[in-house]
Amino acid sequence: CTGVVSVKKVLEKVKHEPIEEVKFGEDGTVTVKTLSGDTRMTLSEVAPDKCATCLYPTPVVYDHLAGEPIKPDKAPESAFKDVEEFETKSLEERKAYWEREFDRCIRCYACRNACPMCVCQDSCIAESREPHWVSQKANLTEKMMFHMIHALHLAGRCVECGECDRVCPMGIPVSKLKKKINSDMKALYGYEPGVKQEDTPPMYTFSVEEKNIEEHKL
Repeated sequence: CTGVVSVKKVLEKVKHEPIEEVKFGEDGTVTVKTLSGDTRMTLSEVAPDKCATCLYPTPVVYDHLAGEPIKPDKAPESAFKDVEEFETKSLEERKAYWEREFDRCIRCYACRNACPMCVCQDSCIAESREPHWVSQKANLTEKMMFHMIHALHLAGRCVECGECDRVCPMGIPVSKLKKKINSDMKALYGYEPGVKQEDTPPMYTFSVEEKNIEEHKL
């Protein structure tokens, strides 16, 4: 995969005018034709945010590979650069950021429904009444409760496909939470979801001592 196009970003570039034609150039450009004329943009300008940190342009697991393998053009240490940048903010700034974002959530559960790894939809905490983990109140506390539980349920399983971001009608970057958890999984357990089939997800197993986790001195 040499990158895909975010429809939302393209529409923003052409100011949401009806699109008549799209052409991809060999030089990595995208030309979009509307009633107002042609608008030229680079693929990097309109690619989803996930493409900026993708380390696996060639699938790691496949039956048949169409075309030649593509060499990664990003350094492994850049995979979580956006997470690291966000963590430079103070606790108050991060809290205020997520409160603003989650306050816009309409509880449509599109992020959950689109997630290929969210396998417990038939007994999701969002609709469960026994136990009653989350109420249907449309307040900030309940919204944050759902998103935090959803993110933690995907710990060690999220492959950062970005579908949760793509389908959110409010444009909330919910994948940021999952990516933060993935960065912790990498740092603490050396684990990357979806990369090695033989690896056991950290949350599926238990070790008395973890070499990268310091024991609390009680």
